[in-house]
Amino acid sequence: QSKAALLLLEEKVSVLEVEQHALKRSLVASEAAAEAAREEVMALVSERDAVKAQAERQVSAAEADLASLTERLQKQEALIGQLKAYSLAVEKDMVELSASKDKMVGEGAEAKAV
Repeated sequence: QSKAALLLLEEKVSVLEVEQHALKRSLVASEAAAEAAREEVMALVSERDAVKAQAERQVSAAEADLASLTERLQKQEALIGQLKAYSLAVEKDMVELSASKDKMVGEGAEAKAV
């Protein structure tokens, strides 16, 4: 009877050892999967950081372009203002020249008449 109990215990120990071995394999596989997941997360974080840095560079470049275009626009607006002022001055001079010419022609006609 005790021999039978001993054999039964040995069989149970053997079964437990097999289960323990299977659990160890499962643990090793789980650890490997966890490590792979960690590496994937690290890669994704690295990729995210690279994309963020690229986006920041693009925003910075766009802001610089906007500043440059704004400056050019302001210079063009100032030039347009100068050209309009010059155009008005030329118009005024032409009106004055025309009036002066008309006056001279009128004076010349009076001189001939006298």
